[in-house]
Amino acid sequence: MGLTADFEIIDGVLVKYHGNDSDVIIPEGVCEIGEFAFQENTNICSVVIGDGVTSIGLLAFHGCKRLSSLVIGNNVEWIDGSAFYGCDSLSYNEHGNSLYLGNAKNPYLVLAKAKDREITSCTIHSDTRIIHEYAFFQCKAITEVKIPDGVTIIGNSAFFNCTSLVNIEFSDSVEYIGVEAFSCCSSLSSIKIPSGVEYVERAALGLCKNLTSLEISEGVTTIGEGAFYYCKRLSHVEIPSSVTEIEEDAFYGCDNLLSARIPESVKIFGDAAFGQCNQLVIYGRAGSAAEKYATENEIEFRAVE
Repeated sequence: MGLTADFEIIDGVLVKYHGNDSDVIIPEGVCEIGEFAFQENTNICSVVIGDGVTSIGLLAFHGCKRLSSLVIGNNVEWIDGSAFYGCDSLSYNEHGNSLYLGNAKNPYLVLAKAKDREITSCTIHSDTRIIHEYAFFQCKAITEVKIPDGVTIIGNSAFFNCTSLVNIEFSDSVEYIGVEAFSCCSSLSSIKIPSGVEYVERAALGLCKNLTSLEISEGVTTIGEGAFYYCKRLSHVEIPSSVTEIEEDAFYGCDNLLSARIPESVKIFGDAAFGQCNQLVIYGRAGSAAEKYATENEIEFRAVE
């Protein structure tokens, strides 16, 4: 079951497993499974991750080809990209056209991936908390997804290039929408960024060329690099007063964007934050950083109270 000496643990991080057992239980005191910790260990068949673990690192179990049984504790909050890449024998729990990982109490904790790339619909289980990276990557026939209350993380590229996805509904429990999570969803027409998301990640909704309605909730503090770039049908955006920074290329190439209302709270504008928005008028307070940005970039500015 794995001797304690087999585990290299530094400050609560399981850095490397050096054992040869087929069945492994992560020892108490481990709060994070580090990058590459079990990479290409072809001996392990089962792993139990207890409730003390909150994070599973990049490629942690990469290439564990015999790993068939994995129990993930209820307190895992983050699973990094490709953590289980190459685990070809891994068993999943199935529900509503999706495959899940979890534990006896909650078999649907992590939505790992779609059943196949041809699915047209998906009912996400109500007990799901994490939608893993690439879960619905290029599921080009899926048209609608409702994210149930309780989901906190939508991983990087989770819905990348879902070209038929018309509607996505979030609950307020969502705290993270990953890099390129909905990028290239060319049929998506409207979206509301929930209040729990502080940082809109890079290209989260980039290249959504039919997006016409965008609501950014109070609570968002940063609009990341290229977050909405080339959303060519977007005509209006209102930035909430919680936002302090709009990073480079955030709205680049939104060439039908006619107006952006930007509050005084926004102090930092990245390069080309509104680049190639040739019809844009920025509305804001006189003397604000928004006015300075508009003037420096030859964008029309209109002062409002």
